[in-house]
Amino acid sequence: MSYDGHYANVYDQIFHQEDMARSTADFLGALMPEHSAKALELGIGTGRVALRLAAKGHPIVGVDASQGMLDVLQEKLTEFDTSAVEVHLGDMATWEPLGEEKFELVYSVLGSIACLPTLDQQRAALIRACANVADEGHLVIESYNPPPLLRVFDQVPSFEARAEYPHAAAQLHSLGKLDDNRLSVTLDHTWSDGGGDRNFLEQVHLIDPHIISSIVQENGLELSGLYGDWSRSPYDEFTTAMFVAAFKRTHT
Repeated sequence: MSYDGHYANVYDQIFHQEDMARSTADFLGALMPEHSAKALELGIGTGRVALRLAAKGHPIVGVDASQGMLDVLQEKLTEFDTSAVEVHLGDMATWEPLGEEKFELVYSVLGSIACLPTLDQQRAALIRACANVADEGHLVIESYNPPPLLRVFDQVPSFEARAEYPHAAAQLHSLGKLDDNRLSVTLDHTWSDGGGDRNFLEQVHLIDPHIISSIVQENGLELSGLYGDWSRSPYDEFTTAMFVAAFKRTHT
């Protein structure tokens, strides 16, 4: 699934929290003490994290399957007149950089890995990510933690949620349903603001952090931390909504 159409147009309104993007960029930036260290973001989206890392002096290469999201990012790059972010349209499971370039940091945040519809594609993306990590480099994956989400559906077959966005004078109405395989959640969103209603679908394909860890460690990196958030709070299988899995390559 790619976040085109209406989702791309309202994405920054939904994920507008400056402190969230800042804490993500601070965590990732601390893994690159050299200002010239280069990073690869898989699922760069509208650049909410990449632009902050670029502001710290890091060149960023970003890949995303959504042309709509990249169009929003390109407008920002033009506005800020920065050449520090290099953008590519592509699937994180198949895209690879030209030449033999490796990166001090490869990362994917806010559940981008969960946009890939099958475990095989998620595995392929993780293997490719590992291959792009330089010696002594890092890989960081943030995604949804399956157990708390699955517990919601143990109680009801579907759920309905409404969220207010006062900064945009808008409301997001979401209907969620778990697929029969208990691995995918389909979210039917309606964004309502002064311009009317905009509808878009989101599909989340859950992957357990321990499966991610197993795949990554099979491909030459070591787990350096599993956290419940970007502040390095302890990960708890049953209560943590999102997880942050960090890995390091210590040898080839």
